[in-house]
Amino acid sequence: MLSFFSILYPIVLFFTLKYLGLTLQDAIVLKFLPLLVSIYFTALIALSHFKKKSLILKFAKKFSKKDFNDEEVQYIEQSTLFWIGICGVNILLHVIVILQKNEYFWVIYTSFGWYFVFLIGALLQYVHKKYIFLKRVEDV
Repeated sequence: MLSFFSILYPIVLFFTLKYLGLTLQDAIVLKFLPLLVSIYFTALIALSHFKKKSLILKFAKKFSKKDFNDEEVQYIEQSTLFWIGICGVNILLHVIVILQKNEYFWVIYTSFGWYFVFLIGALLQYVHKKYIFLKRVEDV
C-alpha cells in the first residue's frame, strides 16, 4: 500500500497543482513529503541496527523459507549498515531533486526513480553475497 502511495502521490500532486494553475514551488511543503518519508524509514533502520534488532534481519526471517546460520545472521546484521548508506544516498538525491527547478524531474524521481537506487543497492548486495561472502564461507 505504501509503495502504491509513493508512486501516485507525486503524480497526483503535480497534476492537481497544474490544474489549479500552481507550481510545485507554490506548494514547497508538499514537495518535502517524500523526503520526510525517506528520512523516517532511514531512521527506523538505523535505530533498529543500533538497538541490535535489525529490521532487515526481521524481514529476512519472515520472508525466507530457510533458517539462517550464525554467519548469515551476522552478514545480514552487518548489511544493515550498507542499507543505511543506500537510504542516505536516496535522501541526498531527494534533497537534490527538491532544490532543482525542474518539476518534472521531481515527479519522475519521487514517483519511481528512487526505486532504481534501491534496485542498484540490491544488485550490489547480491553480487557481494554471491561472489565474496559465500566464497569466504565455503573456504572456511
